[in-house]
This record gives sequence, C-alpha cells and structure tokens, in this order.
Amino acid sequence: MIEYRGVWKKFGDQGVIRDLSLKIETGEIFFMLGRTGAGKSVLIRMPVGLLKPDAGEVWLAGERVDNLSEDQLKGVRRKCGMIFQSPTLFDSLSVFENIAFGLRRHFNLSEQELEARVASLLQLVHLDLEVCSQLPAELSFGMQKRVSLARTIALEPKYLLYDEPTTGLDPFTARQINHLIRELKEKLGITSVVVSHDLESMRSVADRVGLLENGNFLVVAKPAEFEQSPDPFVRKFLEAC
Repeated sequence: MIEYRGVWKKFGDQGVIRDLSLKIETGEIFFMLGRTGAGKSVLIRMPVGLLKPDAGEVWLAGERVDNLSEDQLKGVRRKCGMIFQSPTLFDSLSVFENIAFGLRRHFNLSEQELEARVASLLQLVHLDLEVCSQLPAELSFGMQKRVSLARTIALEPKYLLYDEPTTGLDPFTARQINHLIRELKEKLGITSVVVSHDLESMRSVADRVGLLENGNFLVVAKPAEFEQSPDPFVRKFLEAC
C-alpha cells in the first residue's frame, strides 16, 4: 500500500498539505481530484522522494520512504513508475530503443529476449510492432502516451503514479488510456494513483476518489458515493467540471 501519516507540506508561507492521512490499498486505483494548486501533484511525488513532507511520514509497501537518502531511494523508485502529462520520450531514439532503454540498464537480456519483451509490452498497450522503428515525433500524441506507458511498465513496477494522464487527448484516445489504466490493474495487479480533473476518467477507472481542498481530503469515497455527496463544495466542484 501507499500510506500518508499526518503529512504537512508548505512552499514559502503557503501551506499546501495540512495534517493529511490516507491509506491506498494494494491493487487499488485511487483517483485524486482537486482544484489547480490544491496539492495533488505534490502528494504523488512524495512516495518516490521527489518531494519530502515538512512533517509526517510517507510509507510504501511497508517501508517508510520520506526519510531515505537519494541512494536508498533508488530501490524505492524501481517499485514505482510515474506517468506525466507529457510522454517524456527520448526524441532521438526509436520507439523500440525508448522502451528497451530501462531493460538494457536493469536486466541482463539477450537481443532476442529484448525484442520479445518489447513486443509483449507493445501488445499490452495495444500498439503494433510496426511502430518500433519510428521516432516519437512520427506518432500521434496518444500513441506517444502509450509508448511512454510501455517504457514505464517495462521495469515491472508495483505502483503507477499518473499525473493528468488524459490531458490534451481527444475523447476517444482518453477512453483508450482509461481502459489501459484499468487493464494494467487487472492483468498485472498494479496499484495506481491517478491525478486528474477528468470526471469521465474517474467514472471509468477509480475504485475510490478523494477530493483535495484546503490541504486535506474533503471527501474520500467510491465514485458513485462521491457524486451523490451532499457537501456544498463537492456539488460546486462537480458542476464546474
């Protein structure tokens, strides 16, 4: 699981996270909603040590991670994959070499084994082998997102942290990405945290949803329960989206 225990975080004089506690269970897809600047991206960077809390504790798979050194965090980061708004692919490398990059560094695979592994990863994200020789710039934005996802899961993470995974995508491609998020949970048992403003994504993939406001979760519930919440801020948020 991922667990936050009494976490506080501020930048300068601005408090962003205030005494927040939350458990995200193994195999769960937890969906974080909130206004811009509410602290969603701050929270998903803490389990991998990209940001540290000012107070409180962050735990990953039974290990406290907020007090680890950069060297100690290497093992933690192998367990987690981050999917950013932009695909963050290597522009000068082919799709094959983008996906193979981490495999070459962390696994002792023959070229034949490497080719088979890349092929299976492309199949998992529903891309044809023909894209292997192409550069990222030759692909649509949605296809680049799927290549980025294949490269991330190549290292067999137990946790995936998504920061606005459907931003900039048309509705059809966004549905494909949502389907992949759900499929990776079902096929690989990956625990996922998704940060997004996309209510359709929430309805498609979330096991639970939390609405972040004033530094803490105002509501944590199943999607259907969340949408029926009588809380005035929840009603305004849903109407605005």
